Amino acid sequence: MVGRGYRSALPVIIAAVVALAVVGGAALVWFQRPAPGAAQSPAALAGTDVISTPQDAVRGFLGAVAGAQADVALSYLSVAPTDRTFITDEVLARSAELAPLTAIDIADASDYRHEQAAIIAVKYKLGDLDESGLYCLSREGDDWVIETALPELYLSTHVTAGVGMTLNGVPLDGLDLAHGFPALPGTYQFAMASPYLEPVTPTFTVAETDRLDLVDGTGNLRWAADAPAKLTAAAEAALEACLDATADVPAGCGYAKPASKVGTNPSRTKVVSTLADGDLTAVAWNLGDPPVSAAADLALSIDVELNDPVGDNFTKTVDLTHVEIDLSEPGTPVVSFS
Repeated sequence: MVGRGYRSALPVIIAAVVALAVVGGAALVWFQRPAPGAAQSPAALAGTDVISTPQDAVRGFLGAVAGAQADVALSYLSVAPTDRTFITDEVLARSAELAPLTAIDIADASDYRHEQAAIIAVKYKLGDLDESGLYCLSREGDDWVIETALPELYLSTHVTAGVGMTLNGVPLDGLDLAHGFPALPGTYQFAMASPYLEPVTPTFTVAETDRLDLVDGTGNLRWAADAPAKLTAAAEAALEACLDATADVPAGCGYAKPASKVGTNPSRTKVVSTLADGDLTAVAWNLGDPPVSAAADLALSIDVELNDPVGDNFTKTVDLTHVEIDLSEPGTPVVSFS
C-alpha cells in the first residue's frame, strides 16, 4: 500500500485490510459495538453537539487527520483500534510536514438506507498526489460513525534491525513486526540513525482505497550518496595510523612488526611502515548483510622495516587484499585490513 509514484518501487509489504460485509447490495463494515455508556459519543469526543450527517463524519475525520489530531480522528470511528503505534499526533504532524492532506471533496451519500447506513465517496490530496476513498457509515444514536476499517501497515520485509530505522519518527527496533499496524491516511517516511545508509524508497502514502500490495522485499537499503566517500576517508585514516606507528603496529592493520634477530633489544627497536604500492581511491564498497558493515577488495603493498639500535635492519613486504569497516556504532567506524 504505497503512494502513486512510489508503489512499484517500495520494497515492503504494506497492506490496507478492509473487512467488508454486503448489506442490501452496499459494501458495509460491521463491528461489535461497545457496551452502551462505555465511552463518550463520537460527537462529544470530536467537540461537537451532534454529527448529524455522514458527510459531517467523514469531513470531521479527515479534517482531524489533516490537523494532526489523532484522538479526534479516532472519535469518528465506530470502533477505534487498540494498537496506536502509528496513530499519534506526532506521526500525523510528520505526515503533514511531508505532504499535507488538503482539498477534501466529499460527495453526496449513496445507498442512504432508511437514514441508518450510507456510503460516502471522498477525494483529497496528499501533497501533490490525488487520493480517493469510500467510507461506510452507520447511525449510532444521533451521530454518524465511520465503519470502514483502517488500513494496516505490514513492515517486516522492510525493517532492518540494528541501524536505527524509524517511520515518521517512531523507532522500529524492538517492534513485533509479525502483525499489521493500523494507520491513518497520510504520508509516511523511513529514516535511520546511520549516516551511511538510506532506504531505497523512503516515502509512501496510506489511503482507504489501497489494497494488499506485494512487492520485492530485497534491496531495501543502500548506501547514502556520500557514504562511499566517508568510508574511503575512514579507511585512509586507519591506513595512515598503521603507517605512522613507530613501536607496535595497531590492531586491524593486517600486519605486525617483523621479529628481531637474536641478540637485539626489541624494546629499543623502531618499526617503519611505508606504502609501497596502491591506494584507496578506486575502492568499491560492498554493503554487508546485515548492513552494519562495509567491505572492499584492495591491492595494497606495505613495506615494513624494523630498525634495530645495533644497526641490524629487517624488512618484509605485506600485501593487503581486503578491508572491512564495522558500522555497528555509526559515529565510530572500526577499520580492519587483511
